Amino acid sequence: MLGKLGALCLLSAAYFRPEACLHGISLVASMASMDVGDVAASPHSALFVRLVLTLVAFSSAVARTRSNYLTLLALLVCLQTFCLQLHMQSETYEALPLAKPAQLVFFQLLATITFSLVLAVGYFAPLPLSQRQLYRKRLVEFYTTYNPDKLDDVDNILRRYRHHEEVLFTRLKKKYILHDLIEASDDESDDEHETSTDDEPKTLSTPVAKRDSEDNDEEDNEEEDEEPSTPPPSTPQARADTAPRVRTAMQEVQAAQQARIEERIQQLKKAKA
Repeated sequence: MLGKLGALCLLSAAYFRPEACLHGISLVASMASMDVGDVAASPHSALFVRLVLTLVAFSSAVARTRSNYLTLLALLVCLQTFCLQLHMQSETYEALPLAKPAQLVFFQLLATITFSLVLAVGYFAPLPLSQRQLYRKRLVEFYTTYNPDKLDDVDNILRRYRHHEEVLFTRLKKKYILHDLIEASDDESDDEHETSTDDEPKTLSTPVAKRDSEDNDEEDNEEEDEEPSTPPPSTPQARADTAPRVRTAMQEVQAAQQARIEERIQQLKKAKA
């Protein structure tokens, strides 16, 4: 921080007094046995120094900052160029309550101040956020609004949803904004599930298959109790007779499960009311 402040002050002083900067360059060049006397004596050397310093400040500011700073930087550079032109051409305005020498000094100071502001943006403006940081900021803002208790788990949630952050925000939108009753009826919230690229609700095929298997086992046990000495039917006709019973059992299980879901939804509606 101190180094940046020192560089800012040094470059601003060089911009305000480019002749002193050229004198220092001449001393260094003479120590290195280089002759730059003609360059330092040129009438355009001061303007050249200021243009180089402006390019350095503007480049560092553009490379470091976000795109929303570009408009501010462009305005500062335009104002700086305008003031520098007035100072170099010794132009004055009668409307200003200052004498001509004072106006020239005023324009020089204003150009230096705008240069320092551009340089300060390049040195001290916050760096652009990475994609990961943007997702974290977005999730913190979301939980601050809808569920502050989850703020401590933000990093863990983002770690589980790495590369699938949009899926996470889609589920959160369904749960907290659209008030999806199916999403809200889960014992665990959507943001606590394991990472998945599929945004569809989980199917209920596993419980159905389990109940179907249990029903089939019960039917087989009943048949064995009734006819212990008769082997299970193995003919195609016997299998055809058994198929309708299996389908009926599956339909009954699915209907019962759907009824439980609807009952749960009704309970949630009553609780919210």
